[in-house]
Amino acid sequence: MNEPGNQNSFYAPVLARMIKALGPRMQAAGLSTKIVYPECEYAAASWNFIQTVQADAEMWPYVGLLSYHLYGDNTPRPQIRDFGLARGLPTAQTEFMWLDINYLYDDLTLGGVSEWNIFGIGQCFSINRDGTSITCSNCGSAIPPMSRRRR
Repeated sequence: MNEPGNQNSFYAPVLARMIKALGPRMQAAGLSTKIVYPECEYAAASWNFIQTVQADAEMWPYVGLLSYHLYGDNTPRPQIRDFGLARGLPTAQTEFMWLDINYLYDDLTLGGVSEWNIFGIGQCFSINRDGTSITCSNCGSAIPPMSRRRR
């Protein structure tokens, strides 16, 4: 679900019911796929969704990633990160339109993200020929090689 609660009726209890219905069916079909939750418009909304269902032990086994977008109040990124660490769940910032390397830095350091996405990344970055770094075309500086964090 993309941006639940953003001008739609998909709030945390509704998503929890959907996950509890879909998760067992995917598992019964032999799929190891986990669900991204909650994917809200900004981190504060995602944190609210997480807090609303944090005690729902039936839902969490089917969740594989905690996510948020950056279009509003993002101060709870550390809380999302810490909640994920406590449950063995990685975090991700999965949508943003305005590129600034500071957002990436904050998501890595405050949100502890394992995944970071931006709309139109092809317009902003190019992969350097060395294959280990990228160049930000609107900031003119090379970004050092990125390492992968494995949990």
